[in-house]
Amino acid sequence: MIYGTEDGVYFSNLRDEKLREPVKVINLLDVTQVDVIEEFQLLIVLHERSVTTFPLDCLDPNDPNAALKRGKRISSHTSFFKSGICLGKMLVAVVKSSTLSSTIKVLEPVDQTMRGKKPQTSFMKRLNGGNEALKLFKVGGYSLKQLTGAGVLYPDGIELRPLPQDQALRGLYEGVRDRRSGNARHAGSARSL
Repeated sequence: MIYGTEDGVYFSNLRDEKLREPVKVINLLDVTQVDVIEEFQLLIVLHERSVTTFPLDCLDPNDPNAALKRGKRISSHTSFFKSGICLGKMLVAVVKSSTLSSTIKVLEPVDQTMRGKKPQTSFMKRLNGGNEALKLFKVGGYSLKQLTGAGVLYPDGIELRPLPQDQALRGLYEGVRDRRSGNARHAGSARSL
């Protein structure tokens, strides 16, 4: 079992009596969320509003600072993340929230046997994540015209709320056009979606 606490990440083996005592394996501050994706041998940690991934094989109970060298920061200013299976693939949604907007970045774990084995074509590609644990999940073929609802993300899942097709798109296009031109819409003329 993995525990996230204010002063680090702890591991406890509940099946073995000798190893039941929690042992610190990663020295991090303000850990608020942890998740293990066993099939990819990956630990995802939200600490100090940053999401960092660690390979499970780097966890050393004798040296909690050793894992920090192999950790990969995925996102900062993060509210929470959620992992699960969607479209037949394991995906991780990372949510950044502010008072005016929320941004959801969907990432896909990279198979550990494939990490770092792709031929690198440039020096910059090697610097920008040649050994990444999560990559951006891309779905092709979707357009704005296919938008039929508003996705509302909660810590325990995503809810799709239907919108009237014509009104939703008209209001969305007008809002984008108004923001680009710098014209502010008055509250009385704002359209309720």
